[in-house]
Amino acid sequence: MPYTPIPSSGGATLTTLTGLTAKGVVIGATDGTATQSADFTYDDSTNDQTVSASESGGTVAIAVANTSNTASSAAQYTATTAGSSAGNPFSTWTISGGQSFSAGIDNSTSGDPFVLSAGATVPAAASTLGMTINAAGEIGVGAAAVTGSQFLVTGAASTSGGIITSSNTETTGGFWRAGSGTRVIRMGGYGSGVAGNTTFGEPKANTAEISTTSLTQMAFLTGTTTLQAIIDNGKPGIAVVPTGVQRAYAVGIIKTNQTDTGNVGAGEDTLHTYTLPASMLNADGQSVEVECTVAYAANANSKQTRLYFGATVIADTGASIQNGGSVTFRARVVRTAAATQRASGVLVGPTALVGSSSTFTTPAETLSGTVVIKVTGEAVSDNDIVAKMTVIRWASAFN
Repeated sequence: MPYTPIPSSGGATLTTLTGLTAKGVVIGATDGTATQSADFTYDDSTNDQTVSASESGGTVAIAVANTSNTASSAAQYTATTAGSSAGNPFSTWTISGGQSFSAGIDNSTSGDPFVLSAGATVPAAASTLGMTINAAGEIGVGAAAVTGSQFLVTGAASTSGGIITSSNTETTGGFWRAGSGTRVIRMGGYGSGVAGNTTFGEPKANTAEISTTSLTQMAFLTGTTTLQAIIDNGKPGIAVVPTGVQRAYAVGIIKTNQTDTGNVGAGEDTLHTYTLPASMLNADGQSVEVECTVAYAANANSKQTRLYFGATVIADTGASIQNGGSVTFRARVVRTAAATQRASGVLVGPTALVGSSSTFTTPAETLSGTVVIKVTGEAVSDNDIVAKMTVIRWASAFN
């Protein structure tokens, strides 16, 4: 049927049009010929719809509004593609002659993540990837979202989870959760240089770290000086990363034992013992100090107490008939090399036991391994000698 456009200046209103197959619809042209700029067009040949108008100082808007204020009344804008073999549903925002951003579903990637990218398409090149969110709610910024990484910021994939910056195989970085099951949060680097041990995954010297291992320990590491201040099951103290990192200039108690432990019959028995961790004395000048107090039974039995650092006796009361009383060992062992130490010991107690109260020895323990520190008692009857308390301190050095 013929159709004669009604000019907008005529004031007429078109309410119903039947029997017409429209190939194009133009709204807003002043003469109805579709030759002038239009506010809204629909082109059947391309299935494109366009809203374009000049609103100086104003806004050109597309609104979807549900004016009902009743329960479940909703408004929805939907972009849909046909299936897994189709392209991507997305929207694009563009400044003419300037920057474009796009947001939509990346149908070409497993899991169909939501993508925000700098560019006019989704997905964009990796260099322009802004953010991805997968169906599990895992987010990647500057990188694809990775399973197990709740927030991945730029870099390689990690399955250990958390907040990650840069690649987790680099020696520089930002903030990440590392190590499957270690519950560690680090600020800094991670890579092949991380030696790791049972207490802390040792970071690089330029790493700052806040970490919790089994939710009981916390470490603070800054610059080239490493300090691990530990709250371990509510017990504060100082620990040292064993391998290849300079130590903090600090001192702290690393072990206490307040359990009464007595000898058993004749012969030498271990009363209190502590295994110094491997590489605890990692640099020359670092030292451990041992203080132990033992009490003696009120009888005329022969009694002898010894303090060991590894295989070396560093303090010894000698055999003496001591009727009651107590004695305190105070000893320090200083590292001079990887397998040599110097030790001094002092005894404080009854004259009969401390006639030779000062000793100097040179232990030769290999400090890259563990070293047993122990106090022993040799007497006649049970509980002739009872260890009352032992305190072990670790100290670094300025040299």
